[in-house]
Amino acid sequence: MDRPDAPDVPDDSHDAAAFWFAREHGGLMTAADRRAFDLWRQASAAHERAYQEMRQVWGVAQAVPDHKLRSIVQRRRGAAPDVSGRRYMLAGLGAVCSAAVAGAVLWPQWSRPEPTFSDRYATGRGERRQVVLPDESRLILNTATVATVVFHDSERVVVLKEGEIMFAVASDARRPFIVKTDLGQVRVTGTRFDVRRGADHLNIVVESGSVEVSVGSWWNRRTAALAPGQGISIAAADATALRVEPVNVAARTAWRQGKVVFDGAPLAEVVDEINRYRNRPIHVQGALRQLRIAGVFDVDDTDTFLAVLPTLAPVRVLPGADGGSEIVAR
Repeated sequence: MDRPDAPDVPDDSHDAAAFWFAREHGGLMTAADRRAFDLWRQASAAHERAYQEMRQVWGVAQAVPDHKLRSIVQRRRGAAPDVSGRRYMLAGLGAVCSAAVAGAVLWPQWSRPEPTFSDRYATGRGERRQVVLPDESRLILNTATVATVVFHDSERVVVLKEGEIMFAVASDARRPFIVKTDLGQVRVTGTRFDVRRGADHLNIVVESGSVEVSVGSWWNRRTAALAPGQGISIAAADATALRVEPVNVAARTAWRQGKVVFDGAPLAEVVDEINRYRNRPIHVQGALRQLRIAGVFDVDDTDTFLAVLPTLAPVRVLPGADGGSEIVAR
């Protein structure tokens, strides 16, 4: 049962090992922490193994001369404080962040067991692809998507580098399913949700079940919970802002049926979306970019969008100099 004074321990066993090691060796342990630490080590063989590996890593750090360790830390952290390398490793944010730095710099590749499954998936522009993973989870990759999948005994991880994926995750309470991007990550045990990494944002919407979205490093992490019919957009310019909003999930994920849906969206936004599925881009003159458009369009036949557009708005479509199309005022 959770206790009010229980520390906020990272979910990943290796992050948690660094967390506990820092508290123990930095003199931060309370009696309650010690009880929680003992329970954590007893809860899983993976926890105990990760902690012993953390101790081995620290032994390696102790064997490195101070001037070399200081050089490593300064390259990772920036400006050099006027303390020795080892004192710096236990300074700053109270040893928690510091131990994580030590792990990031010195953690050997052999510290983690080999994955039980790994693969890379990608789609070209205009392509959609469905993948069934070994646990029966299903991924539908949208256009121009790149992702890697790695399964371990303790977790299932998808790293979405770019593009969009609709996830139908097979429930497994023992192995959380984690989707990682450079702007944030999503954690679930079983649900249906969509993750899109755009050029300057990360969008997540939930169709069923629930997900936890987190941003920031584990020692300064912010989280938000999403229920069915809710979504969140994380901007690259401010990746710490988490605002959950109601969304039309069916419209946002209509691409699964080869459609995109707009209800009074600016023409610039419509064209940007259509361009995701085209090899020859569409361009819009500045004055027309805010023109509002409503409709359902076929992403597998985007030329039809160009043919229909003049019936929806006072525009003409002309050939572009780059082989694409120009939308101009009529």
